[in-house]
Amino acid sequence: MSDAFFSSEMDEHRSRKGNSLRWIFFILFITITVFIIVSINSLVDGYQNHQKRSAVFKDVISTLSNIQAEGMRTNRLTQANFSSYFLGRLITSRECVNNALKEGCWISTQGSAQDWFDQVPAEEAEPGLIMMNGASITGFTPHGQYENSLFIDWNGVAGPNKVGQDQLYVDMCFGDEDCQGQTPGTIIPALGIKGRGIEANQKLFYEIVTRH
Repeated sequence: MSDAFFSSEMDEHRSRKGNSLRWIFFILFITITVFIIVSINSLVDGYQNHQKRSAVFKDVISTLSNIQAEGMRTNRLTQANFSSYFLGRLITSRECVNNALKEGCWISTQGSAQDWFDQVPAEEAEPGLIMMNGASITGFTPHGQYENSLFIDWNGVAGPNKVGQDQLYVDMCFGDEDCQGQTPGTIIPALGIKGRGIEANQKLFYEIVTRH
């Protein structure tokens, strides 16, 4: 066979090899591009969700604080009328005046007392509501003369339904005496949660209230 024949065969082989490499690089480029786009979208969605969570929690805490301050200033907020006082002043999409769990302001997947506490107050079976911003709140029955604990779930029934992530557990200090050593009229992260939930709850609370 002539040298020209072998040269032609080698050129064809190199051409096929080059085309294969170009195809591999093309597939690799497309794969990397798709991965980058998906990652960026995921980061943007996560950031936006984080911002929305902060905004809703801050709105809820600010609204509760203002109502509490008004009630203390006018001496109209008491242990006896705590539930009706707040439910009558909050703008809601749904009110559950007796039992948040039975009346649809809180559902079982959002958690229950046995998930949260070493001891069992039944916040989810107390009066509750759903605010216009979508946040669920339950626990509007004071267990003490000067304070009351509330559970706030910023995104309602959506997950992960965990204290310190999409839920806050707070104490409303509405009496004339301090609660947990705090000034009357304040809202503070509540204690009594199982395990590391206390730390997560405190971290999220102070992240929310100190963010501008």
